Amino acid sequence: MMPFILLGVGLLLIFFEFYLPGGVLGVLGGAVVIGSIIVFAMQYESLVAIILFAICSIVAVGFLFKFALWKIRNAEPGMSIYSDSHQEGYVASTFDKSVIGKVGVVESDLKPGGHITIEGKKHLAISLSGYITKGSEVIIVGGQGESLTVKHYKKD
Repeated sequence: MMPFILLGVGLLLIFFEFYLPGGVLGVLGGAVVIGSIIVFAMQYESLVAIILFAICSIVAVGFLFKFALWKIRNAEPGMSIYSDSHQEGYVASTFDKSVIGKVGVVESDLKPGGHITIEGKKHLAISLSGYITKGSEVIIVGGQGESLTVKHYKKD
């Protein structure tokens, strides 16, 4: 009877880990599940029964994961750990595509990141050609995230 109680306690601790993340309850629950298999093996001498209990324990943990994730996804609005639906369509900041090909002036040394000014507007920039000193001219060749990618500009 004790192995089944331990298995139930271990599964409960793992379930609580989904709602109180931090790892402690999950690790403790996993240890208790393994402990229940060990206690079962000490009480029963049948190798088939021990293997069957271990397999059933692993399957129970798998079903617990599926159930917990289903429960989280299908929770009532405002009761879920997921963001509300009004978060849909969120886009991270991006670079200004209209400045590609333009020339800018370095405002702070690019080592390789820093700031540049293009047509009086300040932008984050990353140098593709290494260290560029303040006051140098750069040409914008693209972007990455919210930063522009630039190269040292050489006048012909």
